[in-house]
Amino acid sequence: MRGHGANVEPTTRRFIPFRLQQHIQTQQADGAPAPHWHSRLPHSRRDTNTPACGSRFRAAPIFPKTTHTKIMSRKIRYGMVGGGRGAFIGAVHRIAAAIDQQTELVCGAFSSDPERSRASGGDFFLPADRCYGTFEEMIAKEKGLPADKRMDFVAIVTPNHMHFPPAKMALENGFHVLSDKPAT
Repeated sequence: MRGHGANVEPTTRRFIPFRLQQHIQTQQADGAPAPHWHSRLPHSRRDTNTPACGSRFRAAPIFPKTTHTKIMSRKIRYGMVGGGRGAFIGAVHRIAAAIDQQTELVCGAFSSDPERSRASGGDFFLPADRCYGTFEEMIAKEKGLPADKRMDFVAIVTPNHMHFPPAKMALENGFHVLSDKPAT
């Protein structure tokens, strides 16, 4: 099975966290009994299509299957409030967002100083018209863009006491919000 590699048992097709998998392999190599949850798997581990315990019903899966109804055919676009020049945590958030290559920074209001904010946007190779002086300007202008151009969510990386106003305004204007701090 592609994607998770060794984290998926091919016979049962159930996801097992990597550290738990290492623990199980270590115990099995030492001859120790398998963890207790192992006994809750379907009776026949070689064939999950056979009924468990001789019943005509299959055992309920431990990890429910997830179904994805829509596959993204593009990167998720995000805007950032705060995190411009000289801000440590903004870089951390941008690096974390870039790890899986599924998101792209498309706009931002990176500082409370409009000139510094626009200069920071240039540092991130953003077009000048998507570098805003304030978060109010960013949210208003992004809302006016066509749906295929505007940001999908906003990441708020301002100092703790400044998280609420941009989060509230973004939510009121229909944008999703990523905020690592309590709202109040």
